[in-house]
Amino acid sequence: MHQSIAQFSFDTPDQKSDFLKSLFEETYISDIIGRNSIRNKAELEELLNILSSGIGSLINPRKLSATFKSVKNKMISPITIKRYIDHFCDSFLLDNAVCYDIRGKKYIGTPSKYYFTDLGLRNARLNFRQVEETHAILVMSVFDFLLNPDSMDI
Repeated sequence: MHQSIAQFSFDTPDQKSDFLKSLFEETYISDIIGRNSIRNKAELEELLNILSSGIGSLINPRKLSATFKSVKNKMISPITIKRYIDHFCDSFLLDNAVCYDIRGKKYIGTPSKYYFTDLGLRNARLNFRQVEETHAILVMSVFDFLLNPDSMDI
């Protein structure tokens, strides 16, 4: 079976997955680290793994910082986590959808939801172990809303 991604053609699914993994590591991760002078690649990648698994979940940097401290015994500040997330967005790996707090009737202080702009890269990041149709539908819906920002809040 012959598969293609944009201009690239692959004869086997393994070639496709190897290409996506290589693209992710050699292009995106190395660019983010080099461009932003990241000193701790392991923390950056661990955060990216968490975001990859939690597609469409509310993301709170303060809670993620506490999780890093309690589960991983690593001190990473909420500010650093937010900065890393911003780097992912600046590299077009992620995009965010701001949530509206209905009870407080405000945007300020509400957590955001982050979505991978390319599900193939997200799936490659997770070694193709969480490929779900619902993620694809969710991402397509969110990007429709992001392309038409006046249409709806999430």
